[in-house]
Amino acid sequence: MAKVIAGAWRWRLFHGLYALLILAVSSVPGSDLPQEVDLVSDKLLHFGEYLMLGLLGGWAYLRYKPSLLLLLLGFGLAFSGLDEYWQSHVSGRDSDFFDFLADVAGYLTGTFIVSCYCKRLT
Repeated sequence: MAKVIAGAWRWRLFHGLYALLILAVSSVPGSDLPQEVDLVSDKLLHFGEYLMLGLLGGWAYLRYKPSLLLLLLGFGLAFSGLDEYWQSHVSGRDSDFFDFLADVAGYLTGTFIVSCYCKRLT
């Protein structure tokens, strides 16, 4: 049991650090962003970024306590909104409702992938 709990905390720490990384990237002024970013759809980048956050969150929490699904989804929705709000205060960046939707879609997808995987294990 102690080994399982230790594993849970490691993944939860990784999930938290990745969330902080998202905020750090969101804090980069628009003028400092690499031009290569323009070659890929902005919405695809948002989706992928939050897909990873959803996968990490699902793995960190749902493997150990599946009843946390709604709380985890609420976190994803709130974090996506706060991230977009944060970007509106960064020089050269703006907040976009469709970026928010891409964030939420990525997070939901990642979380549900892990949720379905965990259900198959039981």
